[in-house]
Amino acid sequence: MQIVVYGAGGNGRLFYQAMQKANIDILYFIDQYTLATEYEGIPIKRIEEVEDRSLPVFVSVAGSNTLIANELREIGFSEVYDFLIKVW
Repeated sequence: MQIVVYGAGGNGRLFYQAMQKANIDILYFIDQYTLATEYEGIPIKRIEEVEDRSLPVFVSVAGSNTLIANELREIGFSEVYDFLIKVW
Protein backbone atom coordinates (compact mmCIF):
# COMPACT_ATOMS: atom_id res chain seq x y z
CA MET A 1 0.00 0.00 0.00
CA GLN A 2 1.23 3.48 -0.82
CA ILE A 3 -0.03 6.59 0.91
CA VAL A 4 0.51 10.34 1.24
CA VAL A 5 0.74 12.26 4.53
CA TYR A 6 -0.48 15.83 4.88
CA GLY A 7 1.76 17.55 7.42
CA ALA A 8 5.49 17.01 7.81
CA GLY A 9 5.66 18.23 11.40
CA GLY A 10 5.71 16.24 14.63
CA ASN A 11 2.51 14.27 14.01
CA GLY A 12 3.49 13.50 10.43
CA ARG A 13 6.80 12.15 11.66
CA LEU A 14 5.07 9.98 14.25
CA PHE A 15 2.78 8.64 11.56
CA TYR A 16 5.82 8.02 9.34
CA GLN A 17 7.40 5.90 12.08
CA ALA A 18 4.20 3.88 12.57
CA MET A 19 3.90 3.26 8.83
CA GLN A 20 7.54 2.16 8.62
CA LYS A 21 6.82 -0.51 11.25
CA ALA A 22 3.78 -1.64 9.24
CA ASN A 23 5.78 -1.72 5.95
CA ILE A 24 3.52 0.89 4.36
CA ASP A 25 5.22 3.25 1.92
CA ILE A 26 4.73 6.99 2.22
CA LEU A 27 5.22 8.37 -1.29
CA TYR A 28 5.47 11.98 -0.14
CA PHE A 29 4.33 14.51 2.42
CA ILE A 30 2.17 17.52 1.63
CA ASP A 31 2.99 20.58 3.70
CA GLN A 32 2.17 24.17 2.90
CA TYR A 33 4.45 25.78 5.48
CA THR A 34 7.72 23.91 5.93
CA LEU A 35 10.85 25.07 4.20
CA ALA A 36 12.15 21.51 4.07
CA THR A 37 11.94 19.67 0.77
CA GLU A 38 12.22 16.15 2.22
CA TYR A 39 12.06 14.13 5.42
CA GLU A 40 14.00 10.85 5.76
CA GLY A 41 14.44 10.88 1.98
CA ILE A 42 10.70 11.29 1.32
CA PRO A 43 9.78 14.39 -0.73
CA ILE A 44 7.68 17.17 0.76
CA LYS A 45 5.36 18.84 -1.75
CA ARG A 46 2.96 21.75 -1.83
CA ILE A 47 -0.67 21.01 -2.75
CA GLU A 48 -0.26 22.61 -6.16
CA GLU A 49 2.56 20.17 -6.96
CA VAL A 50 0.35 17.11 -6.43
CA GLU A 51 -0.86 15.65 -9.71
CA ASP A 52 -2.47 12.37 -8.61
CA ARG A 53 -5.26 13.21 -6.19
CA SER A 54 -6.59 9.65 -6.05
CA LEU A 55 -3.97 8.37 -3.57
CA PRO A 56 -4.98 7.95 0.08
CA VAL A 57 -4.03 11.06 2.10
CA PHE A 58 -3.71 10.91 5.89
CA VAL A 59 -4.02 14.32 7.55
CA SER A 60 -1.62 14.68 10.48
CA VAL A 61 -2.12 18.29 11.60
CA ALA A 62 -3.22 18.48 15.23
CA GLY A 63 -6.40 20.42 15.83
CA SER A 64 -7.11 21.04 12.14
CA ASN A 65 -7.57 17.53 10.76
CA THR A 66 -11.27 17.88 9.95
CA LEU A 67 -10.94 21.32 8.37
CA ILE A 68 -7.97 20.30 6.23
CA ALA A 69 -9.60 17.01 5.24
CA ASN A 70 -12.70 18.86 4.04
CA GLU A 71 -10.59 21.34 2.06
CA LEU A 72 -8.66 18.51 0.40
CA ARG A 73 -11.90 16.80 -0.62
CA GLU A 74 -13.21 20.08 -2.05
CA ILE A 75 -10.19 20.41 -4.36
CA GLY A 76 -10.39 16.86 -5.66
CA PHE A 77 -8.64 14.48 -3.28
CA SER A 78 -10.79 11.36 -3.21
CA GLU A 79 -9.47 9.43 -0.19
CA VAL A 80 -8.77 11.56 2.89
CA TYR A 81 -8.38 10.18 6.42
CA ASP A 82 -7.57 11.39 9.92
CA PHE A 83 -4.26 9.80 10.87
CA LEU A 84 -5.13 9.68 14.60
CA ILE A 85 -8.06 7.37 13.91
CA LYS A 86 -5.82 5.06 11.88
CA VAL A 87 -3.01 5.04 14.44
CA TRP A 88 -5.36 4.05 17.28
